[in-house]
Amino acid sequence: MNPKPDAAPPDPPVLTEYLKHLALERGLSVNTCKGYACDVRAFLAYLRGRDPLKQAPEDLNDYLWDLQSARKLKASSIFRAMEALRSFYRFQASEERIEE
Repeated sequence: MNPKPDAAPPDPPVLTEYLKHLALERGLSVNTCKGYACDVRAFLAYLRGRDPLKQAPEDLNDYLWDLQSARKLKASSIFRAMEALRSFYRFQASEERIEE
């Protein structure tokens, strides 16, 4: 069976494990998990295939600046994206995939 041409690619394992962590270990609401998933997926798309675990803080700053300047997101949306990425990277550090 061939996947649909418009089907989204599967999430990378680092994202899948993070989303399980949010739902099962942190017990966040379904809507919060969906919002964080959307924010982290958008960041991964911004990276265009680069490894998210090898990004410098400047890359995150550039992304957040892009959300404000190019995409014209509201401050509340940028804050949620920042919180989602902070949580994503804290989880990766807790799993010893990156240094804090």
